[in-house]
Amino acid sequence: MPLETAFIAAEERLDLTVHGRLDLSLTQSMTDLLRETPQDLRTCVIDLTGVEQSFASGLALLWLLDERFSRRGVRILVFTDDQHLLQQLPIAMHHASLKRAQEWLL
Repeated sequence: MPLETAFIAAEERLDLTVHGRLDLSLTQSMTDLLRETPQDLRTCVIDLTGVEQSFASGLALLWLLDERFSRRGVRILVFTDDQHLLQQLPIAMHHASLKRAQEWLL
């Protein structure tokens, strides 16, 4: 599955893991996620270490998620080691905290 989700109610946290392509094929999953996410969500952790290819359409979906969650006061943490994503994500997700996966684990 290209998008895995897990909601940890005790921590009011949503974990998202993207595998394969970060592109338009995730649209339905992302819009469902935005519609169904509990209102008490405080943190969203996005793991992009499994992304093999990223496209502008996928970055646009992350921008949408960033905008919607930031309006609700949700803290967004993103980690990846992909150089392209490390350059593009600060533009697409200006409310999110971005870390290299290696730094995240330290």
